[in-house]
Amino acid sequence: MHQLKETQSLPTQWKNGEKDKTIDQELLELVKHDEWMSPSEIYREYSHRNKDAVTQQTVSKYLNELERLGELEAKGKSNQRRYRRADKP
Repeated sequence: MHQLKETQSLPTQWKNGEKDKTIDQELLELVKHDEWMSPSEIYREYSHRNKDAVTQQTVSKYLNELERLGELEAKGKSNQRRYRRADKP
């Protein structure tokens, strides 16, 4: 049985400079600048790459947080939601 770990917020993880690749870093690698992807497409790719993948709901929360932080752009609502990497100067 998996034991749940308390997760720090993304800004705290980034500020602390954690060495291991975090979920948010993996998600940012998957989402491309020029291609809109649905949360289910992102999760499918993420779970194929990771044996111990978190749930789709957790990935969705990370995607929302990455959008809030300006790392991702989003369009659409509910089942029409799509993400892509935000353009950074």
